[in-house]
Amino acid sequence: NTETEVKGDAPSAVTEVDWESYLDSYSAGNAPSTGPRTQSEELPSLESTLTKKTSLFDHLQWQLSMMQISEEENRVGMAILGNLDQDGYLKEPPLEDIANECEVSVELAESVLKRIQLFDPVGVAARTLQECLLIQARHAEVDDDILVRIITHHLGNLEKKNYAAIA
Repeated sequence: NTETEVKGDAPSAVTEVDWESYLDSYSAGNAPSTGPRTQSEELPSLESTLTKKTSLFDHLQWQLSMMQISEEENRVGMAILGNLDQDGYLKEPPLEDIANECEVSVELAESVLKRIQLFDPVGVAARTLQECLLIQARHAEVDDDILVRIITHHLGNLEKKNYAAIA
């Protein structure tokens, strides 16, 4: 047994620690283990407990917040981001409806959409696969006439591996 006396203005107190009991409970496995885990333990990795996964919406919203844009452009941008499907496409509602809802012109909404489509990942908020691929080709500076024609006119043939029709 160990005794500790506290001095000062406070009244004295005596604290006793039962080391035998403590060591018995420790050796019985009641204390947390600091050794390596066995494969039977199904605990999350350290990394998964320290990080929060960022959603696509959060990532895009952060990029939008970094832009120096007007309040109405930000409102349109948030409406666009809020209407993306799980794959990052803007399929519904049409951009005209978003512009009407935000009380801005379709031209302004289209301008904001084009900027968002250059966010990371490039091509997000595209309305079709074709639009997404064209944005990515332009961004990568490989948008020559042949590639643009393949994307514009032959996606179905490309999907079916009908290379003769493409040629």
